[in-house]
Amino acid sequence: MRTISLFCLFVLASYVFAKPEADLTGQADFEKFRNRLPWIWQSPRYFEPPKVKDLAWPTDAVDRFVLRKLEAEKLKPAGPANDRVWMRRVYFAITGLPPKAEDIQTFLDDTSRNRKRTLVRALLDSPHYGERWARHWMDLVRYAESRGHESDSILPNAYRYRDYLVRAFNTDLPYDALVTEHLAGDLLENPRLHPETGANESILATGWPFFGEMLESPVDLRQDECDRLDNKVDVMSKTFLGLTVACARCHDHKFDAIHQRDYYAMAGFILSSSYRQARFESMEQNKAVAKKLEELHRDHLSKIVKAFTVAARPVVDTLDDDVPVRPKLVTSAIYRVEGKHQIVADYTQRH
Repeated sequence: MRTISLFCLFVLASYVFAKPEADLTGQADFEKFRNRLPWIWQSPRYFEPPKVKDLAWPTDAVDRFVLRKLEAEKLKPAGPANDRVWMRRVYFAITGLPPKAEDIQTFLDDTSRNRKRTLVRALLDSPHYGERWARHWMDLVRYAESRGHESDSILPNAYRYRDYLVRAFNTDLPYDALVTEHLAGDLLENPRLHPETGANESILATGWPFFGEMLESPVDLRQDECDRLDNKVDVMSKTFLGLTVACARCHDHKFDAIHQRDYYAMAGFILSSSYRQARFESMEQNKAVAKKLEELHRDHLSKIVKAFTVAARPVVDTLDDDVPVRPKLVTSAIYRVEGKHQIVADYTQRH
């Protein structure tokens, strides 16, 4: 019981000290609150590398920050790894796979000055690099090929997003382009295309919001919809912002300068997207065909209308005068537009 009381006291104290300041109207001053938060809300600043005693060990400015802390604790940095150990570390870090025995021997026999740089470059060019590092991004967007819960139904074509990520990492896609494709890959005027198939690559990134658990027969449909939306907001904010925006679902965030309205603004953005299966492989080809047809329509419609008018005029002129309504061709223009209909000739005019 005492433990529970102490825990409740700790939670209450955390809430009191972390709660944003409020003015006389009860509105929280998030700007003042944000200024007291950790470095995540602060603009980047330059720090002069600290002075250290061992000037031989650091190879760059970052090493000097590390060494300063070690020297403060009266510790010495570990010695350099030998070539065999270094090679295994590099292999596991970049590709997640151990080196082959023959590759180890080749590296050990190499006496060139840039052999380490050459090895790192070769591993970065390996397809296993994308397979290794795409896994970290898939963890962020909670990638899965099934829906979980009771039936754990299969999520069709989920692997296409996985393969998209592997290709993105292997082609060294810039981070800003990766984020743009994830948030608006279906709206890009000039999407990236697969170098071999010509398929739309950018649109594949938009599948990330539809991973996650899904109930097959929820009792409360609205509650289930809100819970799935909350999961998407949570994943989106953590992945792209590093923030727990989902904490503001029911109230303003207690520890970050995030309003409840920020949560629902992000939720509205996500709700504007709908889930559907589409044949993306032929998407760009179909767009090209549609564009070509539109050009043909624009270039040849007037010629077709003119030819039709010339061909129809002799027939119309030979019609008997007893016909109650005799068509009178439009002579001021080849055709005119009313709404969405193109009228070739006006047959409602009498003599």
